[in-house]
Amino acid sequence: MATAGAAVIALGIAGTAQAESVVIGGPGEPGGDCAPFGCTLRYQQVYNASLFSSPIQIDTISFFNKNDSPGSISNANYTINLSTTNKAVNGLSNIFASNIGANNQSFFVGSLSGAISDGKFSITGNSFLYDPSQGNLLLDVSKDGGSYDFSAFLDYNPSSNGSFSRLFSFDNSSSGNIHDNYGLVTEFSSASKSVPEPASLMGILGLGAFGVTSLRKRKQVSAVKA
Repeated sequence: MATAGAAVIALGIAGTAQAESVVIGGPGEPGGDCAPFGCTLRYQQVYNASLFSSPIQIDTISFFNKNDSPGSISNANYTINLSTTNKAVNGLSNIFASNIGANNQSFFVGSLSGAISDGKFSITGNSFLYDPSQGNLLLDVSKDGGSYDFSAFLDYNPSSNGSFSRLFSFDNSSSGNIHDNYGLVTEFSSASKSVPEPASLMGILGLGAFGVTSLRKRKQVSAVKA
């Protein structure tokens, strides 16, 4: 009975937690920015680690369009990578490759297009576990194909408090233009995940304790009969 009770505990403590999200920047300034889903072919933005209170599993990245008419994402193939970088906000190299961290991971590869609806544009991709204690977060976006246009208008924000900075290029060059104290308002979100539920755990622990108690009572009865 004691063994059975312990097995129930091991199998029964999982529950569902609310998704977590962190918004960097905002509210956006009037006007919009065409990068990186319109007028640029390469884009990097670094986010200050101090704005994340704990590690986060990034499943979705969102950008906003609150201040302009609904824009549309330039129809093209995009590659979006995430990594932890040792480069500081306002300290990016103008060489794209020099900013990428050792844990560089592909977050999304595929075609994107269409209007930005309800003021928000979200991309769900491969989960990336970001630990702010290891460095700043780097977003890296490459565009393949499509036109050089100004269709996408995303909320941007001058960052006077060191939240983020960026690097961009209008062509396929290995280097770009540094833009300090500036970046897109961005939301990083995690999906719901399984965690222990305190109420269920207490009930299961009680069941395990009941099994142990029952076993002890049986032993005591056996000893009296002997």
